[in-house]
Amino acid sequence: MYWSNLQKITHQNRWFYWPYFVLVALAAVIQATYHQFDISLWVNNHHNSTFDFIFKHLTHLGDGLFAAVICLIVLLFYRKYFWSSIVCIYVPAIVTQILKRLVFADHLRPAAKMSTYTQLHFVDGITIHTQNSFPSGHGTGAFALFLFLALAIPNKKLGIVFLTLAIIAAFTRVYLLQHFFEDVFVGSVIAVTCTTLLFTLFETKRATQK
Repeated sequence: MYWSNLQKITHQNRWFYWPYFVLVALAAVIQATYHQFDISLWVNNHHNSTFDFIFKHLTHLGDGLFAAVICLIVLLFYRKYFWSSIVCIYVPAIVTQILKRLVFADHLRPAAKMSTYTQLHFVDGITIHTQNSFPSGHGTGAFALFLFLALAIPNKKLGIVFLTLAIIAAFTRVYLLQHFFEDVFVGSVIAVTCTTLLFTLFETKRATQK
């Protein structure tokens, strides 16, 4: 029953999954074609004051605090999804934190690895981190959060909107020189995989209890 539910859920939410799978393929090509420094420099060279302002604030879409607010809203208005929201959003985040702090603890962030580049643009008001780059916690958090919303909300066509928000939140991490492209790419894969499997588990359990 679990696997049939997994197939059903991914099909129902094709407005999120299908474009995401296309983006994963494109991201894999970019990963294989360009060095991480080149990607970061290209993004950094296209900065302007408008992007600085927008991305400085939109990066919080991947914060654990923002996710907590969403979980509280779920508790108030969609109570049946409350525990699944906690698990589906925060378990991927925990997985990423374990990986970045225990497995890939030696991975430095762009500001540290690219310190010899003197023309880097840094956004005012952003504290630049140097350690624990891989994978991206914000990238994982954003994709886990917005995928959960796409799965839980009845209007499945909103999946493309939620995917766009997740991509923007993840992109801000590259723009702000907080992460490399590979960091947010892998973070998104962790989030989509974990959240999908966990949400399906909750839905399967709910179906067996009816």
